[in-house]
Amino acid sequence: MDRILDDVGKEPGNLPLLEFALTGLWSRRRGRTLTNAAYDEIGGVTGALAQRAEAEFARFEPQEQTEVRRLFSRLVRVARPEEGAEDTRQRIELQASDALAEKVPEVLARPEARLLVMGRPGCEGQKGRCTVEVAHEALIRNWHRLRGWLNEDREFLLWRQRTQIQVAQWEQHARDASYLLRGLSLSEAERWLVHRRQDLTSAEQVFLRDSVALRERRRKLGLAIVSLGMLAAFALALTFYVLYGVAQRNARESRARELAAFSSESLNDDPERSVLLAIQAVNATFRFSQPPVPEAEDALHQAILSSQVRMTLSHSGSVNGVIFSPDGTRLATASSDKTAKVWDAESGKELLTLSHSGFVNDVVFSLDGKRLATASSDQTAKVWDAESGKELLTLSHSDSVNNVVFSPDGKRLATASGDQTAKVWDAESGKKLLTLSHSGSVNNVVFSPDGKRLATASSDQTAKVWEAESGKELLTLSHSGSVNNVVFSPDGKRLATASNDQTSKIWDVTSGKELLALRGHSDPVSDVTFSPDGKRLATVSDDETAKVWDAESGKELLTLRGHSNIVNSVAFSPDGKYLATASHDGTVRVYTFDLGELLNLARKRVTRLFCPEECNRYFPSETCPKDR
Repeated sequence: MDRILDDVGKEPGNLPLLEFALTGLWSRRRGRTLTNAAYDEIGGVTGALAQRAEAEFARFEPQEQTEVRRLFSRLVRVARPEEGAEDTRQRIELQASDALAEKVPEVLARPEARLLVMGRPGCEGQKGRCTVEVAHEALIRNWHRLRGWLNEDREFLLWRQRTQIQVAQWEQHARDASYLLRGLSLSEAERWLVHRRQDLTSAEQVFLRDSVALRERRRKLGLAIVSLGMLAAFALALTFYVLYGVAQRNARESRARELAAFSSESLNDDPERSVLLAIQAVNATFRFSQPPVPEAEDALHQAILSSQVRMTLSHSGSVNGVIFSPDGTRLATASSDKTAKVWDAESGKELLTLSHSGFVNDVVFSLDGKRLATASSDQTAKVWDAESGKELLTLSHSDSVNNVVFSPDGKRLATASGDQTAKVWDAESGKKLLTLSHSGSVNNVVFSPDGKRLATASSDQTAKVWEAESGKELLTLSHSGSVNNVVFSPDGKRLATASNDQTSKIWDVTSGKELLALRGHSDPVSDVTFSPDGKRLATVSDDETAKVWDAESGKELLTLRGHSNIVNSVAFSPDGKYLATASHDGTVRVYTFDLGELLNLARKRVTRLFCPEECNRYFPSETCPKDR
């Protein structure tokens, strides 16, 4: 019994494995005695499992045994031998039309076998769709027949895993032709399509067929262009030049995406190789004066994430707000240490300190950069000379002032307060011009880029849009939790909101229609902001992370970690090259998004070039890069 417990104790999923062993021992008992000899006969705990798998396999007809092999090849994620990693199980979803979904998984998952686990996570009651996975990792390691299958098919399985990444990217981008295979990658795919078609899913087969069809269309188009050339040589030459340029551009983008996929694949196994591949993914287009594809840029961000912090600034209390000056040369921060500070954005040198008698919740520059405004829990907002730090104006609420903002023309100020109001003031005289009300604390207020509208965010779970002159309410937008922030896109056509319901949402400003819901944070979303070009969105959360999203598709592009507490505020620099985050941990972190700077950081991270094996693997038909 000690031998069984020792063996079982080393295995994950030990209770089912113990049952396998005891069942095998019981069938070989002598009278009422279980013997060591019998335990040796069944091969111990893992041997019992392998014997069960072999016995179940033998029950199938020859044609069904082929299906068993095909199924298990899909249930295991194989590793490259040189990486020293183990093959691991993976869950797959079976479609109703899948031949494998008919008998094989159900037989192997029945109580008498229990080699597979089937389920319908999140889709109970739906017919024809279910998941299946290997019940025990030990089966992968100890069933010799399965090990033999995996080793025989390893080259194909590794190719299929890489292709699955490319198929997913193609599907995510609405089957854009620029994501299809070309060149050597397509030639390799054709070989597998001929010899292993039955081992490919319908989506993978469609992807490969479309890649072949695209190549044929391009070939036919080339022939058509040549034939038409005799009729209109000049027009043909011009057309060919344009099409050739487009084809070259698409080929470079496709290659960049392939290298980016390789970089992501290497991130955990070999971080240095991941950096090298990310550099080449960017250079695949960048060296031809062609912008990098998003996948390449994101791979570079992920590969050097820890080196991406350009600067760290500190307060002695929580940092509640951060903002760049309009010319990008300064940063301003607001803190619970009762101060707001101005810093040189290049050197990080402290330039100015402004004080309140309570927590400073927010700080903002006027559009000309000559004034600063601060909001405080001391129930005031103050306006300051941004050069000298001289106090120019004090505005009052009856509760904590959570936020302050200048109008685009600098003539008005708006404040948001815990007294359930937002107020608009004359920025010169301090005269109150307008009061807007919610049924909860007003957490944020912002002017539209043209200054004609105001938007407010409140703990009453709504954001509202108002006419900035009359105070007429135009729109009400709802979340299922407190709305912490609201911001207009640079073109004024969209609004983004951040909420305690763990989402950020994008809305149409005219109709109030919800365009996107961004889900990915695991705690309340504290702040949200658009990049200066409106193409990206940044959010920060109580989950201690900042995330960057595609503002059109809602795709999550990047997660920035490093703070050790709630992240309160986020801001892009005016040129979009830097992102600043402010945290309850008392720091501001400035991340670089400048491509040149990222490439320099990446080159500093690596200490080697590609080895010959990597050259053969990643650059089989190209000159292996001799630089970083």
